[in-house]
Amino acid sequence: MNLDEIIKKDNLEGFSKNEVFDDLFNIKDYSSQRLNLCFELFFREPTYHMLHEMYMDYSEFSENEKIFFWSKYGGLLEEKNSNDCLELILYSLRIDFFGDANTEREAWTSLIEQNLNKNAIKRILEHSGPVSYRYKSKIYKKYLNQIDMHQSILISLYTSLIDFNGMISFEEARNTFIKLDIKEKSEIYCFVEEYIFNYNFKNVEGFKKLIKKYYCLQTR
Repeated sequence: MNLDEIIKKDNLEGFSKNEVFDDLFNIKDYSSQRLNLCFELFFREPTYHMLHEMYMDYSEFSENEKIFFWSKYGGLLEEKNSNDCLELILYSLRIDFFGDANTEREAWTSLIEQNLNKNAIKRILEHSGPVSYRYKSKIYKKYLNQIDMHQSILISLYTSLIDFNGMISFEEARNTFIKLDIKEKSEIYCFVEEYIFNYNFKNVEGFKKLIKKYYCLQTR
């Protein structure tokens, strides 16, 4: 049965999309096709609730379900233009999968090993604050010779610094930063430069000082 047939069969018309999602995700009758149905519903009317519920149940996924799940995330990340689905996927990655030590490595490798296009790699980098620095640094090195990737590498360094759970190696970050060819010295650029060259570790007082200095960053 397709999604519309299931909604009709189970008398789910009139229910919120999140309620419909919960039924699809938890009713055993649909276990073999639940992820396909859930993503179909998500693409129709996306909410973070749907992605978070899948994250909460991720450890129970079969290997085939995990492959399917990450193929959906990867496909959205490769899209040229931003949209509501993509923005929620990025939020889910940063807050749930990258921010959880139990899923961080698997989420990262499951995406990177798909050989995604540059649109996807840029987005992954820009939302990779909580990811272990040793994973990110491999991607930095791979793309440092491509100037069109430098802005995303800079943003990755920035989010690694400001994210509460952000992971960064100051010595390696300096070596990466000096190789970036960025013409416009934005506040993000100046913040990263001043932070990594004045401190050797994430420093609360230093952070407060710089975030106050670069006022516009407070609203990001």
